Amino acid sequence: MTLRDLWQKGLFYVTVPTCVCCGDALREDDRALCSDCRRSYENMKARDCARCFRPIHRCTCSCDVLDCHFVHRLIKVTRYIKRDADIPSNALVYSLKKDNRLDVECFIADEIFQSLSALDEHPQDAVFTHVPRRSSAVRHFGYDHARRLSLALARLSGAEHTTFFRSKAKHAQKEMHGTDRLQNAQIALRHRYRHTDLRGKRVYLVDDIVTTGASMSCAAMALHAMGAKEIIGVCFSIAYLDS
Repeated sequence: MTLRDLWQKGLFYVTVPTCVCCGDALREDDRALCSDCRRSYENMKARDCARCFRPIHRCTCSCDVLDCHFVHRLIKVTRYIKRDADIPSNALVYSLKKDNRLDVECFIADEIFQSLSALDEHPQDAVFTHVPRRSSAVRHFGYDHARRLSLALARLSGAEHTTFFRSKAKHAQKEMHGTDRLQNAQIALRHRYRHTDLRGKRVYLVDDIVTTGASMSCAAMALHAMGAKEIIGVCFSIAYLDS
């Protein structure tokens, strides 16, 4: 048993966590979701992509906005249903953003890593980075969930992680629509990385959810300008590609 396993076991007995979706107390062998919600989650995960007709967690189809901004492959796990907080996949994302729960973070990271491992070769040879959270949200919640997710995936892959960007967005993306999202999704390259050369390197660009693709495309353009050979988007859920 690893130190991580011991930590999670001890944390369980101290806190007795609840299911992020229905709120029922979890059993020791549950992770983030109770058994009933886990079955519902697995059914959502098995739905087919409307483009390639493979299950969402086994497809790499991108969306139009990302495809135009050098992200031609997007690894994802499940489908995001807008304004429906009662389904497990949505509840997991909301908990990742707000609750600072280690079991949720580990669950989502493991789920993404399974999709990544099944679809891609040698992630340990790549660089992981993330789409940064708004500074005001980091101050409010105390952490950047996308950075934590990217770090966890890099650790699972045995790869390098670098925090290239900081957010300059003034408003939450969920409050905006259409071109307003593209205008709001501003990031800046951290000063220490302004002369970083990514030529010949594959970069995994991590975020929790892709809706319009505005934030990820903004970061992808900067990575392309730094010479990245390939930029692969990575997220837990996507609001497109569902049949």
